Amino acid sequence: MKEEDYSGNTEKGIEAGKITAKGLSSFILEEFKSFTKTTKKINKHKIKKHHRRKSPAFTNMSKSEDVFQNPFQICKCYMPRDNNINRIEEADLFTLITAIYNFVHFKNRLSDFEPLYIEARRHTKFIQDLAKGKILLTGRQLLYYVDLLITLLVKVEAVNKDTSVSEDRKVSIKTSISDARKDLEKMKISIEHPPYKRYTFPIEDKRDTTAVEKKEERSFRSRKTLALALLIAKEDLQDFVTHVFEVFHRTLNKDNIIDEVRKKYKNGSPNLTNVCVEDLLNDPFNILKIFTGKYETLQQMTSASDMDLETMISAMLTFRDFDEKFSVDLKELKSQILSTDRVPDVQSVIWKLSKLLSDSKYQRNDKKAINAVKRLREVMFFKRISKQSLNRAIK
Repeated sequence: MKEEDYSGNTEKGIEAGKITAKGLSSFILEEFKSFTKTTKKINKHKIKKHHRRKSPAFTNMSKSEDVFQNPFQICKCYMPRDNNINRIEEADLFTLITAIYNFVHFKNRLSDFEPLYIEARRHTKFIQDLAKGKILLTGRQLLYYVDLLITLLVKVEAVNKDTSVSEDRKVSIKTSISDARKDLEKMKISIEHPPYKRYTFPIEDKRDTTAVEKKEERSFRSRKTLALALLIAKEDLQDFVTHVFEVFHRTLNKDNIIDEVRKKYKNGSPNLTNVCVEDLLNDPFNILKIFTGKYETLQQMTSASDMDLETMISAMLTFRDFDEKFSVDLKELKSQILSTDRVPDVQSVIWKLSKLLSDSKYQRNDKKAINAVKRLREVMFFKRISKQSLNRAIK
């Protein structure tokens, strides 16, 4: 594929995010309007109480006196920090899904497809980062992203039917979501190659193309299988890793938190530039981010579920409390995960992940870990199934 095709894919990915954000903005703001109407005497304490991580971004609010009666200003508290937008329509998709994730009312309403919107947020951030670095997006990645957003809008559209707003307002929100979904479906059609194209090559070229396609298909399936294995391992580890940092957060000396963090940091000194002590006091996840060595890069993340496995292992390698919890060489495992971008060795990685989760020193060597190991072994058989079945398994 030519470079301009890849570049066009990145632009289409950004456009897909904008379309989805436009479709969701009214739905999201309506939830905060309902919160404002039904909650008496809203203040910082109540906003914090309804924040999933108990860490609202109050600095996002304007300085006007009526901010606690303004649904949009309250909504901004649940967005990433340093968000200076003036209207919800200006928010990008990552910002809107972060607000959904942080606001506990959405956690209750959208619980059936929480993994879906978390996955959509992760892919949105990935594509935004590609655009910033002028890195190119493949056609497969773009198709997966657009499919993901279409599914998300379908789910939200179904939930909107149960909302308690007026019928006119409900229809208006439904129209916004439906229009966005239709625009994405049109985009998907324009991305996919028409079926007739496969018959337009001469016989000699067709043979060569088929061989290349088969090789690409095998590589694609290997990477998808690997992605599923890494996801399974990460889902099992994330609660355990979060728990270790929560225990540290509860027991540390709050008056000397920076020194406490330094004592636990291995291999040098942590980069504490732009680290806010108040953020560390409010949320143990912010402490976890320091130990990844990517604190500023991960500023937008709100929980361990947003991290990939390699980033999580980075935190485990630099936090002293993990030294005695595994007999598996985490450094070697991290190195192998990173090398899979070049030469995927799916069987070897899955074997090491299984060994990690069945490690006798692993404190969560319980039923959940045992089930995760079982799922990893089942993943080995996904190389024999169709691409569609594999995609369904990952979703």
